[in-house]
Amino acid sequence: MLENNINIEGIGSIREGQYEAITIDGVGTIQGDISVKRIEVNGKSKALGKISCNEMDVNGLLSTYDDIKVKENCNVNGYCKTKGTIKGKFFEVNGRVNVEKEVSFDNIKVSGELFVNGNCQCEDLYLDGRMKISGLLSGDNLDLNISKVNEIKEIGGEKVSVKKNKTIYKLLFFSKERNAKLICDEIEADEIYLENTYCNIVRGRNITIGDGCVLNKIEYTGEINITGKSEIKEKVYL
Repeated sequence: MLENNINIEGIGSIREGQYEAITIDGVGTIQGDISVKRIEVNGKSKALGKISCNEMDVNGLLSTYDDIKVKENCNVNGYCKTKGTIKGKFFEVNGRVNVEKEVSFDNIKVSGELFVNGNCQCEDLYLDGRMKISGLLSGDNLDLNISKVNEIKEIGGEKVSVKKNKTIYKLLFFSKERNAKLICDEIEADEIYLENTYCNIVRGRNITIGDGCVLNKIEYTGEINITGKSEIKEKVYL
């Protein structure tokens, strides 16, 4: 049975249980595991147990000690950090997210900052912010538009595109855009396009290399196309 809606405007706590909706505008502590249709954090919240919900909006600060599962949409415009995993259907990051373990969503869009100590798995990913992944980033379609320094240990997918973000706004107002690059140990996919990528091994079927790359080794089974000024130490046709 679902409990009543909860709205914390001052300082309060939420006990373990099932809820219809939770809104935290003040300072709230979630004492145990909760299941809720919708949770919105506009203030500051700490969760000691697991969070299972249909929708989540974080506009303030949410800190959790366990896993987060979002069945539908998870939107972070503020700051969210978890010592567990975070999983769901759609994940949009306009603020900052720190995840100690694994991230797994169908669709991920990062315009802010996403830091993951484990692996990050998805079907489709669009990046125009910043990512640091200590494990494997995997997905069907990975579209990375680089405007800052991004660090991803390994990338695997069907289609991987890494491009320098050339929007007029960033060119005019973000001087760090000049140092925009992806640093990676290994990239493997069927179709690969790279700009401003520093990588040890690039492995794929059809590979196109644009400007600004420094690559130790390329292994390909189909075609390779060099369209820009990049440093490639070794090319191997398999």
